[in-house]
Amino acid sequence: MQGKVHDRVGNETGARAIEQRGIDFAPTDNYLQEVRLAGCQDELVNALKSAKVTKPEHVDAVLQARQTEVRQQAARGGIQESQTIG
Repeated sequence: MQGKVHDRVGNETGARAIEQRGIDFAPTDNYLQEVRLAGCQDELVNALKSAKVTKPEHVDAVLQARQTEVRQQAARGGIQESQTIG
């Protein structure tokens, strides 16, 4: 986001894009403060606060595949159960 401020993407344009597309992370209070310090106006900060947070679909598929792999290793005795994911 800070790069967008430096690239001179307007706060209104950025806020509109966030409202339409959502974001793929949950902004923390510290992040929002950094965005303000970088020069973003309240319009953009408020859009970040209220944005729909979505995860990319491929992340779930990769995580699921890794969980399956770890469980298979655990079933074969390759790792201890305490090391499994989820």
